[in-house]
Amino acid sequence: MKIYVNFYGLDEKKEDQKIGTLIFDGSKFTWANTAYDGIKEISDDSIFVNDELIDPKKDPEKFMQNLYKAYTGTYVRAGKVKHA
Repeated sequence: MKIYVNFYGLDEKKEDQKIGTLIFDGSKFTWANTAYDGIKEISDDSIFVNDELIDPKKDPEKFMQNLYKAYTGTYVRAGKVKHA
């Protein structure tokens, strides 16, 4: 099953824009439509949510499900997971 998460940020005019999409196809992560290469590092790093460290390599689906809780900032924030 393929799932994806859209990432958003503010542009120079402080308007909301999509800055990339992280896709998990059941075996690997890929990125689409990235605004800059630095965002691709998100899929390499564990996230800390509700006192739990979630490793993308050990539990990729849980990682995807919780990205919106870990990335909530103005410049980079994640939407909820969607099914393709």
